[in-house]
Amino acid sequence: MTKILFLSFIYLLSSCSRSPTINLHTRTFGENPKNVIWIQLPGFELEHAALLRFGLNDSRQLSSMEDVDCVGSAWSYNFYQLRTDASDSALSQITGSADIRNSCPSENRYPVWQYYKSLGYQTYAIEAGTSDGNSLIQHESCNKKTFLEGLTLLQMRSASTKDKDPSFFHYQSQKKIDKEALYFDQTCQNSKSGCFATLSNNIQSMWSENIDQTKSSFFYIRDFRYLNYLKNGDIKNAREILSEINKVISFFKSQPNAAQTLILVTGGETQSLRLPTQGKEWEAFEKLGKNVKLERSRLNSPVLAKGPSAENFCGVYEESKILSRHFWRDDSKVFSIDKITELMKF
Repeated sequence: MTKILFLSFIYLLSSCSRSPTINLHTRTFGENPKNVIWIQLPGFELEHAALLRFGLNDSRQLSSMEDVDCVGSAWSYNFYQLRTDASDSALSQITGSADIRNSCPSENRYPVWQYYKSLGYQTYAIEAGTSDGNSLIQHESCNKKTFLEGLTLLQMRSASTKDKDPSFFHYQSQKKIDKEALYFDQTCQNSKSGCFATLSNNIQSMWSENIDQTKSSFFYIRDFRYLNYLKNGDIKNAREILSEINKVISFFKSQPNAAQTLILVTGGETQSLRLPTQGKEWEAFEKLGKNVKLERSRLNSPVLAKGPSAENFCGVYEESKILSRHFWRDDSKVFSIDKITELMKF
């Protein structure tokens, strides 16, 4: 009896002194990230990581995309649609609004980079696979034409005739870009085969050559090409995009300040794939896009988080709540989205 009581005491003592953990890793909760990398990948479902995992030498090895602290699920609907399209879903996530009409959120809803800007972060964005109909540029007139204020934006597409005196960026030669300006990828111009530069090329160049590493940074990345390839049954190129996203995540995880960086991956208009079983069927699926059936888009989309405050993104919630989870802290007197909004009014 004495032995049982002694062991019980030891167990209780160790329970009280144990450090908090998440996903089997010790961590400190409620930390503010020095850098925030938010990747929006419309069409993505967590099961699609099989396209990366089964291409590794050891299928038991986690890809960088899978190596996260927290997994969440976001309901993809708003006031007007049960299944939001990729553009409206992305807009709802970055503005925290479920009231999306005419490509604009409800009034007095700010995009995520303006909150981070008010906190002293450098704010950058890059988007690929967009057109005039779903680019961030189409939201420029929202909030009394202040939607893009504070953002340095690089678009991986050809400049249109609507763009007056466009500025261009080249990942191999650009050493300096102006802040709060719009750039087009020079390798995408006058090319029918798409861009010569890859997403990871551009991101690594921007991060290494143009972003002040001594300051805090918010980097918003979104790629619509993955969704487009899935809809067209082009599994080979869809896998290439997924591999590029994995490279981007690996790059940020390899940086000296990686422990201070929050990496967030969210979906939108998530595509449900009926994947083949094994063997020759799987090989034909990867190489030719055969043996796969594209079903109706899902009602929810994945949320993957790694780094400081990743715990905020665990659970199930509406996609319009993703924004507030960036800024929620246990002590709301210090750091909350309401406090930040008040500061932004001055």
